Amino acid sequence: MLNSRAFSTGFSLIELLIAMAIGLSAIAGLTSFVGTAAANSSHYSINMRLNEEINTVANLISNDIKRAGFNADIATAVNQPKLFSDTFLTPIKISKHPQEKANSCILYRYDKDQNGQFNQAENNENYGFRLHNSAIEMRQNGASCNAGGWQDLTDSSVTNVEQLEFNIIFKSATAIGIEIQIIAKAKRHKKYSIQLNRVVFVHSPQAKND
Repeated sequence: MLNSRAFSTGFSLIELLIAMAIGLSAIAGLTSFVGTAAANSSHYSINMRLNEEINTVANLISNDIKRAGFNADIATAVNQPKLFSDTFLTPIKISKHPQEKANSCILYRYDKDQNGQFNQAENNENYGFRLHNSAIEMRQNGASCNAGGWQDLTDSSVTNVEQLEFNIIFKSATAIGIEIQIIAKAKRHKKYSIQLNRVVFVHSPQAKND
């Protein structure tokens, strides 16, 4: 008589338990790996957004300040210098909002519409940037450093700008050099931070500080 055990093809209880333990261990390892990868990806995204936002704003500020004093009416300046009155070539003003640190606001003007006439009405040609409530803001409608109505350039719910500072590092009769310093951190993950320094040279009379 043949032994029925010789034809048994199933798994014993011990073998099933071992297989389940190995499977659960593999799943736990995979879950941990996926969780770590997701966390790393999230942190990378936070750091990338911070760097992208601050670099974009720094480029905007630098390029705009370079235009300070620009006047498109070159023909009158050359051909009729006695009639030429350059209302755009005024001293750059460096000041601050009353609640912020020194040198955290800059004001200037330039001929944006390129008509040679200083416009203070609808398309106000007074420009500037400032730090206020942990955000970098752009000047609107010729507002002063301590007035309201400025437009946020950074999102204070995501990015905490700790420093925006404008310092004059070079002076001549017709030009000045301005260093722009920005320090910012991710608001909810403060270990992620960025510090930028930019230098721009501007055709302008002597700047003045308040």
